[in-house]
Amino acid sequence: MKSALLEDVTSVAKITSIDISKVDCFVDYSKVDIGFTTENAVKAVRKKISDRQLLNFCLSCRNFLKAVVAKLLNKTAVQYPLANNLAFLDP
Repeated sequence: MKSALLEDVTSVAKITSIDISKVDCFVDYSKVDIGFTTENAVKAVRKKISDRQLLNFCLSCRNFLKAVVAKLLNKTAVQYPLANNLAFLDP
């Protein structure tokens, strides 16, 4: 996700209100953090793969992360009214 969107988030309720289905919420595919080991593996096979294959890999990594975030936001307890109304107990 873009850091500008996350700067305005100050509570859990605001995190769940972010619409992750919008394309403009996410960073460019080339800026997706795929991890140190994966970056090294991609650099090692860079000469063997085409630009299109690398693009498809980066896009699939971004889609995977998008699906994981969507699943986590759908399963959070804040989505349920009881948990949302018990927020006043938080010190």
